Amino acid sequence: MGAPRRILAATDLSPGGNTAAWRGAELALQHGANLTLIHVVEDRRSSHPVPNGGEPANTRDHAAASALEGLAADLEQATGVAARSRIQHGRPDRCIVMAADETDAGLLCIGAVSERDAELGTVTERVVREAHCPVLVLRRGAGDPIRTVLAASDLSEGAAAALTAAATLFPQAEFSLAHVVDDWQEDRARAAGVAEAEVERQHNATLAAAREELGRWAREYLTAAIVPHLLVRAGDPRLVLRRLMGQYQPDVTAVGASGRHGVERLLLGSTATDCLRHAPGDILVSGTRDENREEER
Repeated sequence: MGAPRRILAATDLSPGGNTAAWRGAELALQHGANLTLIHVVEDRRSSHPVPNGGEPANTRDHAAASALEGLAADLEQATGVAARSRIQHGRPDRCIVMAADETDAGLLCIGAVSERDAELGTVTERVVREAHCPVLVLRRGAGDPIRTVLAASDLSEGAAAALTAAATLFPQAEFSLAHVVDDWQEDRARAAGVAEAEVERQHNATLAAAREELGRWAREYLTAAIVPHLLVRAGDPRLVLRRLMGQYQPDVTAVGASGRHGVERLLLGSTATDCLRHAPGDILVSGTRDENREEER
């Protein structure tokens, strides 16, 4: 992935949603990208209709447009980045994904928490699932520096896309790569009566081989300036990654939208979904579908 030329930041105009706009402006300034802000006004046929007695559509449109233009003005005053504003109507996730396609966005920023979605909202999950470009889900304050990145790797193309996207966006960060080895063979060996010392020897040999393979894999996608910490563990990938995220508290967790087992973005791999829900900081989700468009233009 090359540096994004166009960034789309989606906001519901709540404080949490506006974090995406501020981070988008920071990244646009850093990478010389164009920034577009989008806010979606849900219509009465959407999954979250406006209650009876709510503001009429034209009043809501005017208020939303005014708030979005005010946000764009604040961004320009603070960062010098002149953002375009875009108001759309319909279901938020669909409108956001369509806008990312229409603007040829190389990165989509969206907040993890909004007034409508107290936890990681279904809107955010659907956007991550359907978007054709890397998606940065914001949990931290926009002004907080990105010092550490934890990239989950199963050595798949999806993991490679996430790693290269993170390295492009945050080249000054300290990187750690997490790779999880399945330990079912150890349980099988114990059940077969293999001595514990031999099981331990095989365990250490497996981890050493996996670490060597992970190092070779990383060198294919990272520049010489980034020397990652290699974290190789055995166990269930979701549980291991939760422990590592808790231990290292990364500013950004990078994960592929699809893994080596062929899980498509439509379903969003279980490990990626788990990271979305449990990562302590921001989450960068990237896949392989249509993400070369930015470099081809």
